[in-house]
Amino acid sequence: MNSPRKRLANLRTVEPRVETCWALVGPSRRPLTCGIYRTEFGLEIRVGYDTRRALYSRMVAELSAARVTAERLRDAVNSEGVFEELLD
Repeated sequence: MNSPRKRLANLRTVEPRVETCWALVGPSRRPLTCGIYRTEFGLEIRVGYDTRRALYSRMVAELSAARVTAERLRDAVNSEGVFEELLD
């Protein structure tokens, strides 16, 4: 049986968010956000309903490429116009 300390050590550490690119809300009324995170392997774009479980994740080489990718993701997610912008 794992001790509480071992279970805590196995939890994924939360990487620092560099920026939030966008946040949308749809029929579920839960905010869907896209953020850029700095990880030990470089920059990562994450899209999800919370910060712990990403629905989409992609590593990128530089911040400007991450921003362009995030913009394209927002356009793809909201191509039907179902979501509303939470951030301008």
